[in-house]
Amino acid sequence: MAQTILVNKLDVYCFGAQERPQATSALTNYYVPSSRRNAACDAFFHHEGRGVGLQMTLSETHSLNAEGLNDLYNRLQYPGGHTTQHWYVVVIRKGCQLKKFESRPNDAQLAKFRFFTMELELPTGMRPFLP
Repeated sequence: MAQTILVNKLDVYCFGAQERPQATSALTNYYVPSSRRNAACDAFFHHEGRGVGLQMTLSETHSLNAEGLNDLYNRLQYPGGHTTQHWYVVVIRKGCQLKKFESRPNDAQLAKFRFFTMELELPTGMRPFLP
């Protein structure tokens, strides 16, 4: 089932793993982990009652790190304590396929997140990553 999100311009905010989830709750920011070795995502943002985690990949398979997903879940809580939908979006180059997760999402992860794949059309040679 296709979903659409239209997002206005967001300010980029790099955060450290030690920052509390409340430090990453502004609705106007696009959050990027300062460490390239983040266990769950490459970026996330809040939008209209949703917390959207983005994982960019060029691989046909991808792993899910349980501890990293728990941290992402906590960071995706909607500011002000409102109910939040949590989306985990794997971003791939258009025409590529994410064939599978190395470990299928378990029941607890499926209860916390809706999982999506988003194809991104990029010029040849360009990768779906931040510099």
